[in-house]
Amino acid sequence: MRLSTTREVSYDVEVVNLTGNHFQRLRDLLESRRSTLITTPSVDHLLGESIRRSLEGVDFEYHVIQLSEKQKNLQTVQSLCARTSGLERTSVVVAVGGGVCTDLVSMTAAVVRRGLECIRVPTTLIGQVDAGIGLKCGVNYEGLKSRIGLFHPPINVLVDPTILRTLPLEHISYGLAEIIKIAIVTDEELFYQLDEHLEDLLQSRFQNPHHEAANIVRRSIALMLEQLGQNPFEMEGYQRLVDFGHTFSPLIESEAGFSIHHGNAVALDMALSSAIGALRGTISWKEVERIYRLLHRAGLPLDCPYLTPELCVRAIANAEAHRGGCANLVVPQKIGAGVFLNNGLDRQHMQNGLARMGEIVRGIAP
Repeated sequence: MRLSTTREVSYDVEVVNLTGNHFQRLRDLLESRRSTLITTPSVDHLLGESIRRSLEGVDFEYHVIQLSEKQKNLQTVQSLCARTSGLERTSVVVAVGGGVCTDLVSMTAAVVRRGLECIRVPTTLIGQVDAGIGLKCGVNYEGLKSRIGLFHPPINVLVDPTILRTLPLEHISYGLAEIIKIAIVTDEELFYQLDEHLEDLLQSRFQNPHHEAANIVRRSIALMLEQLGQNPFEMEGYQRLVDFGHTFSPLIESEAGFSIHHGNAVALDMALSSAIGALRGTISWKEVERIYRLLHRAGLPLDCPYLTPELCVRAIANAEAHRGGCANLVVPQKIGAGVFLNNGLDRQHMQNGLARMGEIVRGIAP
C-alpha cells in the first residue's frame, strides 16, 4: 500500500502603494475572512492608525508586540499562538513588519490548527527583497541562527517601497546586502545599476532615482522568486545560488549574540566567499575588489572580530550537515554568475581567504 501526494504552491508578490491607497489591497484580501494582524511598535507608530482605519468593518484583531532577533525563538512563537487561538481553519494571519516579524508570524501560522494561511507585508528593504518573500520561516534555537523552521509559503505578499522612506539609513544598508547578493550570482546588469546609483538609492531610502529604485526592487524580487521556484521545497538537492552569503553568516550572528544584523553578516560572508573564489580561480581579484567597493559604499562592514578560521571551519561543517553532506559554498564565477565549491575548504584555505580579504579591505577602507 502506498499514499502518494503532490505539493504545489503558488503565491503572488505584489508591488503596490499600500499607504497611498489606504491599505485597500490588504482590505480586499481580508474582507470576508476572520484574521489576526501582528505588527511591532515601530511599525505601529508609523502605520498603525492608517491600518486600523483602513480595516474598519473587517473581522480582525490587531496586536502590537516587540519582536527582535533575540526574541526569535520558540517561546515567542508560543506567545503568538496564544494571540491566534481564537482563529478558525479558514482564518488568516497577517504579518506587518521586518524579517523577524514575518518569520515569527509565519511560524505561528504554520503550527496553529496545523497551518493557517498567512499574508506578509514586509516593511524593511531586507524583508521586501528576501526575508519576507520566500517559502520558509524559522526561529533561533540554542543560540544557533534559524536552527528550527518550516516551509510555510504565504498566500500573498504585499510590497510597498514607499514605506522604506521611513527607515533608518542602516536598514537600507542591510537590505542592500541581499540585493547585492542576488546581483553578484545571477544578474550582472543589476550589479551595474547598483554601482551607478548606489549613493542616491541609499540616501533617499530607495525613493530616488524613482525609476531605477523601483526597477531594482522589482528585479531583485523577480530574481529571488525565480531561484526559489527552481527547487521550492529543496527536494531536488541542496545547491542554491541564493545561499551566497549564507554559509558563514549564521555563525557570525550567533557568535555575536545576534548583536550583528543579518545584512551585515551576509556582507562579511560574501566578502570572504568572494576571496575564496578568487583563490580557487573562479573569479578575478579585480572583480572581487569591485564587489568589496560596492559593499563598502553601501555602508556594509568588511571586517569583523568574530570571523576567524576556527569559525569558518565550524560553519563549513554546519553547512555540510544542512546541505546533504556537501558544503555547497557559493562563490562568484564572475559578477552575474556563481558556482559551488565542496573540496579543499579546510582551515588553511579559510585562513588564506581571510588574509587576502584583509589586504583588499585595507586598500579600500584604511
